[in-house]
Amino acid sequence: MSINKVEESRYIEIKKMAYGYYAQYNSLDRPSRKHFLLALPELENSYATAILRNTLLFPDTEELLSVSNGHLYGVLKKISENEDNIQPGDAFAKSVEYANQRTRQLIQNGTLQVMEGLKYPDNSISEKEYLSLKKEAVDVFKDFVELDLNKKVRFICSCCQEVNYQAQIQLATLLIPNDKMLMAQLQTNSIEELAQYYRVPESMINFKKIEYDRQDTIELIKEKKLSENKNTLHWYKNLIDDTLILEMWDQGFYKSIENDHIDRANKHLSKMYQSFSKTNIK
Repeated sequence: MSINKVEESRYIEIKKMAYGYYAQYNSLDRPSRKHFLLALPELENSYATAILRNTLLFPDTEELLSVSNGHLYGVLKKISENEDNIQPGDAFAKSVEYANQRTRQLIQNGTLQVMEGLKYPDNSISEKEYLSLKKEAVDVFKDFVELDLNKKVRFICSCCQEVNYQAQIQLATLLIPNDKMLMAQLQTNSIEELAQYYRVPESMINFKKIEYDRQDTIELIKEKKLSENKNTLHWYKNLIDDTLILEMWDQGFYKSIENDHIDRANKHLSKMYQSFSKTNIK
């Protein structure tokens, strides 16, 4: 991109045009935002187009305006790390805009406006962050399945201490890693049936369903951005052959121990996914 400077009157026109687009952009979900950016008009040159685009990607919030020019590029690069639609060069172009166009002064004198920050009404996270969380969970799964049931439950209970969307994604992926299979089951089975099948609370199945909608998971699998996990081993099962357990244990006694462990895990899981219970989902 050639580095230029547009006339101040034209710069103000572009920024006000961007405000109109931003009102629409900030109401969209993540997949729709990607298409919206692609449909933005091309202006008279690449620098002017970058101003329009970057006003949406890096809105002129109070926080951003308070950053000095010397530190601005570093802050913009940090923002870029977890945003899907920011391309190489966008952070640099935004820092050049602030240096060349007197953006702060025009906002201070009321010609331009301070913008509100980006919002995600569905509480989704970026594709980059989502893929990273899913990969981490799958990597942990390799060691998790080697544990005996008691250690698995202790690990689950420790994970339930942190209740946020990212932690919920990772734990649900750990316990039900085969997303493609669950997606197919959701088409033919009820939430109650799937909760019994996987031996998890119904609220976790509800969460998985919402996760798929929020994060467009099926498209990520189709695009091969998200590796398909074909594991069908239930989280509470041991890797050793069940027929060996028949020989080693009285089944009634063994099942009683297994059920106690699963109940203990589900008690903690129910608290972690409480906001996704039937009564809390409209």
